[in-house]
Amino acid sequence: MYGHAILRLPDSHAPLGGRDLPGYRRALGLRAQTLPMKPAPIPLAFHGIVIRVREPEAVARTIRELLGWRTLSRGAHDIVLGEGPELFLAIRKTGRGETEGVESLHLAVERLSRSRRRSAPDALGGDSWTRPLIGDLALTVREFRRAPGSRWRAKRKKPER
Repeated sequence: MYGHAILRLPDSHAPLGGRDLPGYRRALGLRAQTLPMKPAPIPLAFHGIVIRVREPEAVARTIRELLGWRTLSRGAHDIVLGEGPELFLAIRKTGRGETEGVESLHLAVERLSRSRRRSAPDALGGDSWTRPLIGDLALTVREFRRAPGSRWRAKRKKPER
């Protein structure tokens, strides 16, 4: 209700039909006022997915064959495929007691507003925050602000001579 005055009941509250309750403002000492709310970040696109699997190598091989994506990085427990921070799939090995599935979604936004959600600089070249959604699924919201870390930069091919 950003910038709207709270003056009436919604039309859905029959039989009052959206009118004020008679005398409720006077009884409660209320005046018409607006509630300031910070606008939500404007989404640009989902740009990354992190999945957990039992065999990351096999899944990475299949994705490379199907989509032609290159390997951005490889660690002891994960493989990152894609074009860079703007489009990636991170494939992580399941830990003990973990199930296979989607671990997190990464959403690029136009601008992160100052809010209670503290953002922090990250390796992808943005400021971001992560919050749990349901079960083991998390959402990371990111505003790209600077060059990504070396792990995320495209490897330059040496010119052929």
